[in-house]
Amino acid sequence: MLRTVIAREKIVWRSWFDGGSPEGPISTRWQVSSWPTLYVIDGKGIVRHVDEGGAELNIKAAEAVVDRLLREQASKR
Repeated sequence: MLRTVIAREKIVWRSWFDGGSPEGPISTRWQVSSWPTLYVIDGKGIVRHVDEGGAELNIKAAEAVVDRLLREQASKR
């Protein structure tokens, strides 16, 4: 079922199903309390932004963080 949704919705980022509750092993480890939760992780594996907005995700804030990280990366070249 998950693969069908990923293909149909053209999801290109890593996704998983953790049993549908915040008590699953992945949700517990990452302290996820609502869905969707968005993490922006930099190239070194450091979490640079977390948004647990549920239906009200702040996509603009996440995009701003990604833009800043891309600018930082470009300036190092």
